[in-house]
Amino acid sequence: MSNNDRIVMQDLSEGKESFPIRVINNYNNDLPGFAYTTGNEFTEFVNDELRKENGGKLPEEKGCDCEFNEITQTWCGEDCKCESRSRINFDPKNRIVEDPWNNDFYEDFYIECGLHCNCRGKCNRRILAGTSAFKKGKCNRRILPGTSALKKLHLEYFPDKGYGVIVDQPVSTGMPICEYRGLVSIQEKDILNPSHYQEDLLIDNKGLHFIIDAAEIGNVSRFINHSCAANLIQICVYSSIPSLRKIPPMPRVALVARRDIRPGTELTFDYGLEYFNDRNLRCRCYELCCFNPADDWALKTKSLPETQKEIICNKRFIEKHFNETKDVQPDVIELGSDDDDI
Repeated sequence: MSNNDRIVMQDLSEGKESFPIRVINNYNNDLPGFAYTTGNEFTEFVNDELRKENGGKLPEEKGCDCEFNEITQTWCGEDCKCESRSRINFDPKNRIVEDPWNNDFYEDFYIECGLHCNCRGKCNRRILAGTSAFKKGKCNRRILPGTSALKKLHLEYFPDKGYGVIVDQPVSTGMPICEYRGLVSIQEKDILNPSHYQEDLLIDNKGLHFIIDAAEIGNVSRFINHSCAANLIQICVYSSIPSLRKIPPMPRVALVARRDIRPGTELTFDYGLEYFNDRNLRCRCYELCCFNPADDWALKTKSLPETQKEIICNKRFIEKHFNETKDVQPDVIELGSDDDDI
């Protein structure tokens, strides 16, 4: 952001996130129109499917039974049930998903620890929890926040594609940035209008296709545009150990840095070729690897040496400014006991 930018909204989230998400539009008076949420909502069909697995009731969450290790002064180790059943490696200390580009969104997932575990979430094995809330005292355990954006972001209007999301701090490869949130629906049962804001969630073992529709309700992630060389990747995250059907619980979608990202960079993820084919659209990412290039692609795309140089410069920048990559930390929350309802 510069001093000449025209801020049309001071906070897109209206106080629901840990920081204000400013909206910049230097071209017209168009404003984002939707209801901001920091939690997924479910259609009745989705709730029915969740209840089917537990005799008509919402299921209880299943977690690990890890004990505190007095020698290492830590909770969960290699024998943690949540850890051993996860198919994604996550470093909770540096908050980095290892080799995020190697993960298959539909097959690989990460299981977070929480209050349903014996460790009570004190192990900090949480991709989406971030550093958003702490308990004052010895354990400083992290809890799942009400916020859904973990890095400083703002919205900016582009004449050729509308609003996009810009990151305002350095982000290292593998770091979670935000969660994709909206209305969880079933493609085969719910009546869904064609939308630019629909993200795949999972296909369960019964063949039902669950999606997140952020057309009417969502968060800042609904404005993240497409790129064939995206700097973000989707990661499937469970809040507890899933059943053999893959639900319950309903997983969530974390958007994680696919490579090092400098402040001022637009965030993107890959919508997939089907998105453009279904809508008869041409891609305007102007990347060398673009699979559906626009007519002016050759005039606007970067050369291979330019792309390689940018990647190297970004890596050096992140190495120098790694201490600035931490998640946004709001005010500390005071908790009464381990049995608090959060």
